[in-house]
Amino acid sequence: MKISRTRRKGSFKVSEQLNKADQVEENKPKDLSKLPADDFAMEDILPAWRKFVTDFESHGSISLYNALAGQDPERIDANTLKVLVVSEAQKNKLIGELPAFLDPMQKKLNNYHLKFEIDFIPEEEQKNKMFTPDDVYKYMLENYPDLRHMINELGLDRT
Repeated sequence: MKISRTRRKGSFKVSEQLNKADQVEENKPKDLSKLPADDFAMEDILPAWRKFVTDFESHGSISLYNALAGQDPERIDANTLKVLVVSEAQKNKLIGELPAFLDPMQKKLNNYHLKFEIDFIPEEEQKNKMFTPDDVYKYMLENYPDLRHMINELGLDRT
């Protein structure tokens, strides 16, 4: 790797020029068989996962935050955790953000075989549903019986 420096108005500009051998070395997949895969408890990973998820809210990824906030990763096997999302866009966003969580976690747990599987929440299990004003009205009447009495007492008309 070559580093060249040029001086411009009191500051240094550093540019790296990688030769082809360096690029090939970086693009090689890691040989996981030589790296440790210590066992870990879910309690070791959950606090960091929850912090990772809350960071989505503060960085403006509300949709992804809403999808992940109500769930913890599910352990599939010794080294695989499964997370469910609602859409392809959320999946792609999570794939892009996951290395920022996974790399330090692998080091902390001394388990370089740790990986995530991302799947979709089945439509019938999705919690987010758009409610119409009529849906809200019916729900309120069903769950608060005194509401109907109050509407009749005050002479209010729901049309």
